[in-house]
Amino acid sequence: MSTSVVSGCGATHCGKRSHNEDAFFVDDELGLYVVADGVGGQDAGEIASNIVCQVLPERIRAGVAMADAAQEAHFAIANAISKGEGKPGMASTVVALLVRNDLYEVAWLGDSRVYVWDGHLKLLSRDHSMVETLLASGEIDLDQAQNHPKKNIILAALGGGDANINVGQNGGVLRSGTRFLLCSDGLTDIVGPKRISEVLNSIDDTCEACETLVAHALEGQGRDNITAIVVDVVDAPVTSDEPDEHAQVVHTYDPEKNVYTYHREDRVLVSSKVRRLAPISQEQELSGKLTERALVEPSKPAQVPWGKSIVLACIALAMLLFITLG
Repeated sequence: MSTSVVSGCGATHCGKRSHNEDAFFVDDELGLYVVADGVGGQDAGEIASNIVCQVLPERIRAGVAMADAAQEAHFAIANAISKGEGKPGMASTVVALLVRNDLYEVAWLGDSRVYVWDGHLKLLSRDHSMVETLLASGEIDLDQAQNHPKKNIILAALGGGDANINVGQNGGVLRSGTRFLLCSDGLTDIVGPKRISEVLNSIDDTCEACETLVAHALEGQGRDNITAIVVDVVDAPVTSDEPDEHAQVVHTYDPEKNVYTYHREDRVLVSSKVRRLAPISQEQELSGKLTERALVEPSKPAQVPWGKSIVLACIALAMLLFITLG
């Protein structure tokens, strides 16, 4: 579904646990890549994460926007619980990358992450977690965050909490020679940015890169489930030498200087600077073609002409006087 050429691969391991609650989805043709980290224990977390990896591709193919597809996965997990599938309280994080028409969009909920590698390791998602809240407020620094006792407490997940969820979104322009990494916290809790950068910089094969990252987490005594997807931008009109002015970056790691910079904001939100992909229409899906305008700019509130505003105000005033005098 993209005029650029992308290629992805994924790997997962249960770590020190007896079962794997992580799930992932890779489809180069659809241009969709998903990592989901299930919550709720055996016979629950893995059900929630698998629901996410089933619903998102189905809804993206049906022409649903990324954030809306995540919302539908949220409802699907809740519906499964009501039908006796899984267990009450099961939920899942999600991070997803969608590539189309030389553009990309990412969406997430929870603490699964997406990075872009272009010589620097750049985090494009901001965790919905207790530690991220403390970081954003300046109460702790990066070193404190790495070993914080509440680092595994997440504040949002699919299937849990409120009926409506606030999905994080980001996006930008694809650049040749760059790579994306999507992963669960089982990887980033154990493998630091230096080692991740070394792997992404030195191993060309995406499957080998994923397997190496997972192996590093296992060597580091990783107890949690571990999942990684690496996606290469093989060919795109823009090169990695040109900056992506649309994507918002949360963390930047410079491997040459061994410096990790945190960009403090309340959160990453969709703004006028961030690009969002238009959903695939049914006609586009059937024909395999996309419109030239593949971007949806953030919607602006409708404006009422000033003349109509005066008329509406007069009508409202007349009604108020009628009620008062009557």
